[in-house]
Amino acid sequence: MVRLSTALVALALGAASTFASPLSSDSQDANLAVRRSEAFNNLSPGVRAYLETLDPRDYEIDIPDEAELQRRQVTKDNGVIYNCKKGRVAVTYDDGPYKYHELLNQKWSDAGQQVTFFVNGYNYDCAYDEPWVTYLRHSVAAGHLLASHSWSHPHLTQLTDAEIDEQVNLMETMLLKTVGVVPKYFRCPYGEYDANVISRLQNKHGLTVVQWSDDIGDADGVSAAKQRATYNSYTSGQRHLILNHETHKSASHTVADTAIARFKNQGIKSQTVHDCIGASGSPYKVKATPGKRDSTWTCAGTPSPSS
Repeated sequence: MVRLSTALVALALGAASTFASPLSSDSQDANLAVRRSEAFNNLSPGVRAYLETLDPRDYEIDIPDEAELQRRQVTKDNGVIYNCKKGRVAVTYDDGPYKYHELLNQKWSDAGQQVTFFVNGYNYDCAYDEPWVTYLRHSVAAGHLLASHSWSHPHLTQLTDAEIDEQVNLMETMLLKTVGVVPKYFRCPYGEYDANVISRLQNKHGLTVVQWSDDIGDADGVSAAKQRATYNSYTSGQRHLILNHETHKSASHTVADTAIARFKNQGIKSQTVHDCIGASGSPYKVKATPGKRDSTWTCAGTPSPSS
């Protein structure tokens, strides 16, 4: 992954020399220019408009290298991720930010573990509001990963391409303005997708779709005792990509406590999704200076929560 500031969006500098490639310098420059253009075009209109208001020194755009592009294509189901690499574990939480978000952040951080939050913009509440902005910023500062779970949690397979784009664009713009990141990873609401959804997310928006190998069952009414039993069955050396929902009290209380204790006992390290799949470079498409609250920090006029 080549990390370039906005100055490189306009200028082809010598960063191509960082690739161990037999290509000539001119070929390298041309190849980098193409990938740079694709990376910028994959950003949503709202993100591009916001970046234009910033000093070029205040943000970075990550450009996938050849290894990253190849990884996307050879992964199961045309780039959809279902599990971590051998021996790695990632704990993930969907549907936030919710009132248990900060507690989960603190518990996993205190344990020296990292998790991934697949968040919405307008599901249980509007993520532009407080305390959600503060909670999300705390999670990033603690080393956890923020990823997209769509704007309003719709059934993506029932949407038009333009409506899918809107779900991505609203989410990316919100996280960039409030937290200063544009997510690289996406989880489809309800785990539902078809070939068109994946193509749209991957090819137009440059997103990697992440599902799961283990569903802890909280959203389906599985008892906290059974959820804890699942975590207590994990042993060192296994690989797991685990689905939880931060909107369930059990996830942030007894189940999280059990998971943390079991991981400590077994020497298991929860990593972010980015690290558990062995991806290179930054875990975000863009990192920037967060904005200041203004009249655009609102969910008014956007798709309403669907669940």
